[in-house]
Amino acid sequence: MSTGKEDSLAAAEGVDIEDERGYVARWVGIESNPEVMTEFAHKAGLPSNWEFADCLGLDEELLSFVPQPCLALILIFPWNREGVAARDAAMAPKNCHEWPPELYYMEQRVGEACGTIAVIHAILNNAETVGLHEGPLFDFLEKTRGLDKKARGIALAHCKAIADLHASHAEEGQTKAVESTSYHFVCFVQKSGKLYELDGSRPTKLPICHGDSSPETFLNDAARAIKETFFAGSETIAFGITTLGPVQS
Repeated sequence: MSTGKEDSLAAAEGVDIEDERGYVARWVGIESNPEVMTEFAHKAGLPSNWEFADCLGLDEELLSFVPQPCLALILIFPWNREGVAARDAAMAPKNCHEWPPELYYMEQRVGEACGTIAVIHAILNNAETVGLHEGPLFDFLEKTRGLDKKARGIALAHCKAIADLHASHAEEGQTKAVESTSYHFVCFVQKSGKLYELDGSRPTKLPICHGDSSPETFLNDAARAIKETFFAGSETIAFGITTLGPVQS
């Protein structure tokens, strides 16, 4: 057990103090509102011709309404410790201990920041496609490109530009933000011919590979993976889906 004296010494030496979940900082949870996510992303550097939008469901007919190209999908679902632990164990065979350098992945080292981290994963894994070339996200990518997943997560905790943007948008959602968020965000992207699920808060702190994919099949592949690994055999679950794609006129 750490003493207050030890904590003070560590802080003075620039050492991050981790809580029981490995967090070195805590923010206020952001709402699962695509308009808020888009405004945050634009201010962080996402070009104005790209946006986050609601996806109405996982059925093929509903997926046909998603603007193309769909670059990333964010799933929002109820979080509970037991359910997350059970699914994490079930996904063990799909854990990635190695992944292509093109895949940008970071651990979650900031409490209640899963929504912002999902947005970051969505954009930074498509930085060239969306034309990211300036702003806090571009600067963060350049500074963390060569870091490992844990160091990237800790770097986010110390990134004042992104932290300030997150704070300014945390209370702009459909309901007032709360300090303990009961919903969790994970991001799905296609990279190097594979479908990846990115969730830096997993106990293993590893990405999940759901098999082959392509830019053309990504959306349907992600929908299949969600139905098979999140909702198979479950009763009705309240969930939300947000996609990253081109702005619709």
